[in-house]
Amino acid sequence: MNRNLNQLACLLFSVGLTACGGGSDSASDPTSPTGSISPEKSDFISCTGYLHVICAKEQVLYSFGSGLDAANPMGPLVLGNDGNFYGVTFNGGSANLGTVIRINPVTKIETLLYSFTGGADGANPLGGLVLGKDGNFYGTTYSGGAYVGTVFKISPTGIETVIHSFGNSNDGANPQSQLVADSNGNLYGTTAFGGSFGNGSVFKISTTGVEEVIYSFVGGDTDGSWPFSGLLIGSDGNLYGTTSEGGPENSGTVFKVTPGGVETVFHFFGSSTTDGAFPETGLTVGADGNYYGTTISGGAASMGTVFQINSATGAMNTIYSFASDSTGYNPITTLTLGNNGMLYGTAAGPSSGVLYQISTSGVETVLHTFAGGTIDGSNPYGQVIFGSNGILYGTTRLGGLNNQGTFYSYTFD
Repeated sequence: MNRNLNQLACLLFSVGLTACGGGSDSASDPTSPTGSISPEKSDFISCTGYLHVICAKEQVLYSFGSGLDAANPMGPLVLGNDGNFYGVTFNGGSANLGTVIRINPVTKIETLLYSFTGGADGANPLGGLVLGKDGNFYGTTYSGGAYVGTVFKISPTGIETVIHSFGNSNDGANPQSQLVADSNGNLYGTTAFGGSFGNGSVFKISTTGVEEVIYSFVGGDTDGSWPFSGLLIGSDGNLYGTTSEGGPENSGTVFKVTPGGVETVFHFFGSSTTDGAFPETGLTVGADGNYYGTTISGGAASMGTVFQINSATGAMNTIYSFASDSTGYNPITTLTLGNNGMLYGTAAGPSSGVLYQISTSGVETVLHTFAGGTIDGSNPYGQVIFGSNGILYGTTRLGGLNNQGTFYSYTFD
């Protein structure tokens, strides 16, 4: 579309007369969302100095928080066998203590499958869901249950069963990350607190609820503490992850734990002025086989980093330091690998947050700056996921029509 006409279309859309069809001078992509747009499903890219409204790139598909609806999603979505996305929200539902949801990316219809009550069934899920080999979904709640958090199973139709309550004896406490499943169907995860030393744990649990703590973090100068993120199962069968604090500078760690519970720390953060600090996200395998992650702080400008862990040697290398509003800063989600070898993530700043792309060599590009308010999402805390159509999907914690979060898509040129 001619850029002048594109700008005119933006102006017309602002008064409700028409919708835009693209943001470049080239012909629009036939796979991109097009057509008229209702106010609750607005689309956004920068209109070159005009309005921040148009429909080729980022599109708000759903706004959470109307009435007893789900609210404030903070974990990643997972793609179900039926082509729908499944996830959790921290708040909302009949008791305002969180929900399990299903969203159809084609019809943009959200279905509330389950509302947590805060009793034995748990409350306030943070970490998203994982699809089990049995076709059910498994997740955790940060609180509730018999003690301090749960592991639950939920069917695609919304039948929920608690299979474990955390907090008894030296058990973990307050899980807030997504579970991972091994080839045998066993589930692994972390708890932010609890364990033998109160600094968090790594646990294993069967789909029938047999749970064991396989490692308790010691904290202090020699070990990590407070693992806020989930685990990655490496090709060697070991578990890889991060802790948000611990180590000589108390700035976090990258670790490996064997299924038998032997831990190795690969890196203590904060060891130099350019090193990252406080990793609150998990690790992702890059196209080169190495592990990639982020820190919310530290780096050359103290605005966070993207780092690489060599999968063969365990050596850490900072490949990018966030440095300004134009690059985004304070990365807040685990990275997602694209088919093109690029990594995708979100950052908290500036303002309402950004969606960014980064190569394994450290070249970063901001794809979208969230506008917030009623027209766009804000605080993109949910890890992004690619659909089978090549479109990128994610959630924001706030923003949208009710300021309770959004489900959005990002379509590439």
